[in-house]
Amino acid sequence: MDTLVRMFAPIGWWGWISRWFLFWLLINGLNIGVELSMNGALESPLPEQLLTTTIVATPFIILALALIGHLDRLQGQLAQLATTDMLTGLPNRRAFLDRAAGAAHDCGGVVLMLDVDHFKQVNDVYGHAVGDICLQAVARRIEQLVRQHDVVGRLGGEEFGIYLVDAPVEMAREIGERLARGVRVEAVELPQEVTVTISVGAVPSQAASTLAELLARADEALYEAKAAGRARLVLWEEAAAA
Repeated sequence: MDTLVRMFAPIGWWGWISRWFLFWLLINGLNIGVELSMNGALESPLPEQLLTTTIVATPFIILALALIGHLDRLQGQLAQLATTDMLTGLPNRRAFLDRAAGAAHDCGGVVLMLDVDHFKQVNDVYGHAVGDICLQAVARRIEQLVRQHDVVGRLGGEEFGIYLVDAPVEMAREIGERLARGVRVEAVELPQEVTVTISVGAVPSQAASTLAELLARADEALYEAKAAGRARLVLWEEAAAA
């Protein structure tokens, strides 16, 4: 059903004209075929019959195309809602895992797991509204640092994930350390600018054969970063060797 809707949904003026013509052909073909099968011949000349069918069918074709276009837009909105974290606008956990799994299957890279340090204190001291603003600021900072084809997402709460597609460890280290140093947050609810730091765990794709294993090892590195004092990046290889 979704495929049929996308196939017939009109996009732009050319889409409307081409879909109208397609429906027009189908209706006239069906009408002529039925009349020939029942009567053996057309009751009226072909040009006259085509003109009559066009006048009668065009309003219904336009209505059908408008409904199909509306349904296509609704399906797109539902798909976006199902894969987007509404607070930050990033892909949600499900979408991140799906896209990261595809990236891990096609090419290598580095997985990073991020956790905002002392986030509960931010909520307790400044309120949940400021906490939401902090998460939005972190999301924007992540988007500024990664490339367009990298995979990012909010995994839940104050935790984020990044899959740097086909990237060297040095790039992951640079991005992770810049995030770890902190993200500045400005809000009218704050008496002054606040900087929230981030703990980061990273693991190269060569360290595991599946995305689940990569995430587990990135989580181990993230735990080491927290245990070492937070506001830092720990690479899984380094954590495992320690």
